[in-house]
Amino acid sequence: MNLDGYTAWVTGAGSGIGRATAIELCRQGASVALIGRTTGSLLETKRIINRIKRHPVQVFLGDVTTGEVEIDRHSDYARPSILVNCAAAESAVGPSHTLPAGDWDRVIQTNLSGLLKMTQLVAPHMIDVGYGRIVALSSVHGQGTYPQRAAYAAAAAASASAAAAAA
Repeated sequence: MNLDGYTAWVTGAGSGIGRATAIELCRQGASVALIGRTTGSLLETKRIINRIKRHPVQVFLGDVTTGEVEIDRHSDYARPSILVNCAAAESAVGPSHTLPAGDWDRVIQTNLSGLLKMTQLVAPHMIDVGYGRIVALSSVHGQGTYPQRAAYAAAAAASASAAAAAA
C-alpha cells in the first residue's frame, strides 16, 4: 500500500498496537502524528521510526477523553486523511460487583467516548475534502463474555458497534 501524501493520526501511539500501527503507516509512506498523553513514550516511538526509516513524524500530546490534541491548526498535520484509534485503558480484573466505579468510567471514557470525540474532531475535514478513513481498533473481549473484565469487554463491544454504525 502506498500512503505517500497522506497524513495519519494514531492515538495511543506511545506503546503496543498504537506504536506498531504508527510504524507501519510510516513504512507505507504516510506522514504520521503520534498522539498520546505521555511525551516520553511518544518520543520513543518516533526514535524507533527514525531508526527504521527517516520519515515525517511528529509528536502531539492529546487526550482522547476530551478530544483535545495540541496541534497547530495551520500545521500540515492538522488535517488528517486517516485516523487510527488505538488509545485504550485497562481496568481492574475481577468480578463486576467489585469493580471500582472510577475504573469503569475511565475505561468507557477512553475506549469508547474517546473514539467518538476523535472522530468528531477529524470527520468535518474529511467530509470537506471528500476523503477520509477512520479505523477503530477494538478487542476480542467485545465478542464474548469476560466476567472478570466487564468494563473492558463492554467498551470493546460498544466501540465495534459504534464504528460499524458510523460507517
